[in-house]
Amino acid sequence: MAIAKMAHLSRFLLLALSFLTPNIASSSAVHDPELVVQDVHRSINGSRRNLGYFSCGTGNPIDDCWRCEQTS
Repeated sequence: MAIAKMAHLSRFLLLALSFLTPNIASSSAVHDPELVVQDVHRSINGSRRNLGYFSCGTGNPIDDCWRCEQTS
């Protein structure tokens, strides 16, 4: 008897999730993918500029910690 109740509950949950999934997927769609691409490129370019400004020029912030140690 308990197995039948669990099977019924499982079917109900599966059915409920199948109705929710299309709404979740369609609500997260990007309206203009080109704007997203431009935003990512802008962010990458800004990060590169900051890396050049704050680093010693190795291109790797981890290496900059010990290779370009500032002496006080």
